[in-house]
Amino acid sequence: MRPRKYDRDRIRALVEQGLTTRQIADEAEVPLKTLRGILRSEGLVAVPPVAPRTGKPARRGPKRDVKMRAQRMNQVEKLSKAGMSTTEIADALGISRPLVGHAVGSLQAVGRLPPDPRRGGTLGFPSDHRLAIIRFMREHQGHSFHEIAEAWGLNTDYVTKLYREDPDKRE
Repeated sequence: MRPRKYDRDRIRALVEQGLTTRQIADEAEVPLKTLRGILRSEGLVAVPPVAPRTGKPARRGPKRDVKMRAQRMNQVEKLSKAGMSTTEIADALGISRPLVGHAVGSLQAVGRLPPDPRRGGTLGFPSDHRLAIIRFMREHQGHSFHEIAEAWGLNTDYVTKLYREDPDKRE
């Protein structure tokens, strides 16, 4: 089957009318992927789609302000080291708690902040270290799974599962 010829002049006219890529594809009866190739080869740019809520061009991906993000990370680090909670940091900086939580997690992952015992004490340890701690508390100190979980801020089922999956110890 021969490739179909598309009316490039018509496509150019539709671009000049200010239509979006999808609207041009529908109007000119051109597959979207083909249209994008034609636009690229002709050096044309269609109007970006408009967000219905704002009436502004829709974002095609996150626009990251690297300088502002670095500044925010430094502020979160400083406030966290000062002993402030996630909620207090969020209130102080005027950002959401989940955003603060993500920032703290990122800072902990790169070693700029130590693991916080209030946020799940043993979670900063590798899994085999967690298992060693759980095994020690269970076998040498006689703690129940519930007591171990409560002491480290973990889920009782998680502690039980981790202990029972240990190849050296089956209960």
